[in-house]
Amino acid sequence: MRRFAIREETHSAVSWLLRTARAHGHAMRVFYRLDGSQPDPVETYETPGWRGIGPVVTGNRSDGQLQLNIFADLFDTVRLYVDGGHVLDTETGYLLTTFADQACDAWRLRDAGMWELERLEHYTSSKIGCWQALRCAVHLAEPGSDQLDASLLLHAGSGFDQGPRMSSAIDALFEKLSSGPLLYRFSGAREQEEGAFVACGFWAVSALHHVGRTDEARTLMDRLVAMTNDVGMLAEMIDPRDNAFLGNLPQGLSHLTLIGAALDLAS
Repeated sequence: MRRFAIREETHSAVSWLLRTARAHGHAMRVFYRLDGSQPDPVETYETPGWRGIGPVVTGNRSDGQLQLNIFADLFDTVRLYVDGGHVLDTETGYLLTTFADQACDAWRLRDAGMWELERLEHYTSSKIGCWQALRCAVHLAEPGSDQLDASLLLHAGSGFDQGPRMSSAIDALFEKLSSGPLLYRFSGAREQEEGAFVACGFWAVSALHHVGRTDEARTLMDRLVAMTNDVGMLAEMIDPRDNAFLGNLPQGLSHLTLIGAALDLAS
């Protein structure tokens, strides 16, 4: 998704992955249900199945298998996320350290391999997967950045963090990326002479509400709504220097985030 420049979905997917891994006590499994819970056990039914291939089976026998390639999948995903300009918080760093340690210990073990075979063997691709995971872990440990990304605001509502750390992150975003009630998308956007991204302002309304700063959220909401035009429309971006509309008009995302912020404030 990151390669297709799909930002919100990428944030949501990575947040889900890390949150789910943390919820299961740092024990990585091959797969999970969409709600992050463990899958149902395998059940076999005495029915012939499609073209008599049966029996019909629900569930997946690979659940609970040791597949060492999952370490590479996890760290490759996070590496791409960070290389795309995103920053990991300290707690996530500790979580990834735990998985890197597991890869260090597990690479010597026989596993089911990526083909989910019942017979455990020393598969070359599995060993290389552990190497790739640790290579990515080293890469993640080396770079640092003071660049900010306003899409971090989305995680206040995802349940990832709604405490003092997220509140401080919101303050940092306003300090570095804001111009009045508006926010630029990321560090450097202002210098690229693009306008402030309207949706970011409404994300900030929701984020402030989720961390318990609802009075500030309502004040910000009033200021943003006052920036609509004479027929209540919003553009994709606004130039903070003269409040001129830039980009698409009307912009669906701007209005969807307005509605989302209003619903959050009403909850």
